[in-house]
Amino acid sequence: SDLAAPALLRGMRFFAAGRAQDRRMFASILFPAFAGDPYERIYRESVEDVMRVAGGSVQPRTRHKLSFDHGVLYFSADGRGCTYGVVASDDFPMESAFKFLEEMIEVYEGIDILKALDQASTSVWNERQFVDDAFGV
Repeated sequence: SDLAAPALLRGMRFFAAGRAQDRRMFASILFPAFAGDPYERIYRESVEDVMRVAGGSVQPRTRHKLSFDHGVLYFSADGRGCTYGVVASDDFPMESAFKFLEEMIEVYEGIDILKALDQASTSVWNERQFVDDAFGV
C-alpha cells in the first residue's frame, strides 16, 4: 500500500558526514527502513549544501536545524572541521536526532578520519561504494 512509501515513514532517513574544507564525504548512509527512497540524492545534497555554505563556521557540538521540502536536516560538527548531518521526517523528535549526531561524532572521533581522507587516492573517493562505507561504521 501507499502507506509504506518511504517518504511517509517517520524517522531518521539519511546520515552523512564529511570534511568541510574540501567537502569530501566519509559517510553517506540511507537508513534501511527507507531503502528505495527516491529522495536519497536530495538528502545527500542538503548535507553537501550545508558543508559548502556553512561547514567551516559550524562550531563543534553546536546544534543546527534546517527544514526543507523533504524533511528536516539536523547538523553539527566535530573539533576537526567535519560536518555531520541527519535528515529526519518532520515529526521525528529533534532531541533524538541531535543525540544520534552526538553519538556519531563520538564514533568518528575514535577514527583518524583526516589522515585517511588525505591518504586515500582521489580515484577511490570517486567510487560510490567506497564512499558509502569508507569506515564501515
